Amino acid sequence: MEPCGVHIEVPTDIVSEAELTAREARLALAIQLYADGRIDHAQACRLAEMRAGVLDRALAARNLSVVIYPMVVPWRQRRAG
Repeated sequence: MEPCGVHIEVPTDIVSEAELTAREARLALAIQLYADGRIDHAQACRLAEMRAGVLDRALAARNLSVVIYPMVVPWRQRRAG
């Protein structure tokens, strides 16, 4: 899926007070969307622009579990025997 080009403007005073960087903002958004179940682990990695292990540590630091389910093969595609 192509990026839709969403841009978010954060007021300067909030950026300054929070000492927020663009990388931290991407990570925060990725973690929240992942925690809400709106994106999967791979998508969270892409959004945060991080490798899986780095994101996993960020999730663990926030007491969030890392759940990566294997791809499930639909029952019609399974072979008997």
